Amino acid sequence: MSPLSDALQTKEQLQLQSYLELHGMNRSQVREDLLSLVGEQGGIFTADDLIALAKERGVSISSSSVYSGIELFVKVGILLPLPMGLAGTLVRTALCRGKTLALCRHCGAALLYRNGPTMSELEMVTPPRYSDTTPMLIYWGVCPQCHRRKRR
Repeated sequence: MSPLSDALQTKEQLQLQSYLELHGMNRSQVREDLLSLVGEQGGIFTADDLIALAKERGVSISSSSVYSGIELFVKVGILLPLPMGLAGTLVRTALCRGKTLALCRHCGAALLYRNGPTMSELEMVTPPRYSDTTPMLIYWGVCPQCHRRKRR
């Protein structure tokens, strides 16, 4: 794993730990295992992706634990559920900074792209009151695969 990934995972572990302490909840091995699986995700993923990865790694986590863990991680601010018909898709909140979400209007694929100038301009705008969510730009477009198919 890269040092950046390690730093993000450490930050997410601290976020989870402080949330659990604040709300009088216990740390558990299942939550820790699930958080490490989430930490391996570098883009957009679903609960099914986490379940498959857990099976591949030999980690014993039930489907219901994955779904309840995801719900907890969304409350903590570690995961961001994606909008606009992408039900069930998630992305790590820490990976959204400076990114744009592009949705393909042909195949429905969701891709994260770096977006420096536009995001820095957007971040100057004060976020809505009582909200600590990370702003993300969402565009409808055409993914590279559909674009290549259309040109043929």
